[in-house]
Amino acid sequence: MPLTITSRSNPRYRGWVQLRSRRARKRSGEFLIDGARDTLRAIQSGILPREILCSADCDLEAVAGESELGQVLAWAEANDALIRVASALFPAVCYGQRDSHVVAVASAASSAPLDGLSVPLAPLIVILDGIEKPGNVGAIYRTADAVGADAVLLTGTTTDRFNPNAIRSSAGTVFAMPTAIGDHDAVAKWLADRKIKVALARVDGECSYWDLPLTEAIAIVFGNEAEGLGTQWERAPHEAFRIPMAGIADSLNVSVSAAVVLFEAKRQRLSKV
Repeated sequence: MPLTITSRSNPRYRGWVQLRSRRARKRSGEFLIDGARDTLRAIQSGILPREILCSADCDLEAVAGESELGQVLAWAEANDALIRVASALFPAVCYGQRDSHVVAVASAASSAPLDGLSVPLAPLIVILDGIEKPGNVGAIYRTADAVGADAVLLTGTTTDRFNPNAIRSSAGTVFAMPTAIGDHDAVAKWLADRKIKVALARVDGECSYWDLPLTEAIAIVFGNEAEGLGTQWERAPHEAFRIPMAGIADSLNVSVSAAVVLFEAKRQRLSKV
């Protein structure tokens, strides 16, 4: 029978709740995955949870089968990872996601080095530079996955792809999308060594994104929601582009901007075939 946690003072339970904090995630190297769909996608991508938490009032026999929840619980039982949590305690673990049924506790390396990333000859790469809002991070990962981008690179110190909201917004694609982390100089050198052009999303860009040649090896950089891209990107060869705006607003939400540009890249690449 799986272990059942019944006390709020249980150290393991308190640790799980604390993982809603970025500081705790950074300190422990662990993070939470809400729900069966995203947990299953993590497992399928090779991120194997250390623990699978399930509310004690969940009928394991009733949910057994080929559903995503059934597959996750079967994996948890086969790997001795299932822990039941008293129904009164479970809402604090799943942070109000009452329909999640399960929450996974997983570990992942805090760094994803550039030298471990392999891309094809003419890759489409997405660079997120200091994106702060987890929902935007996740949404851009989801779009990158949808268009078949080859990798996502993270620069700056604010981007946290394992924030629970980022995972949820990404529909689990943060686990499947090849990712690397580096500072601006390291990323710029990595791109230059591979002759990958750099395109910067700026409100004052010289050309429209419609005029960008997006079928060649290219890395498209999207900046911080409030401040955009810093001058550090100006040190390397690049082309700055804009999204034409007809109204009084001068920009779109960064995740919307990424979707517009990345689907244009997909359109161009499909047209070239």
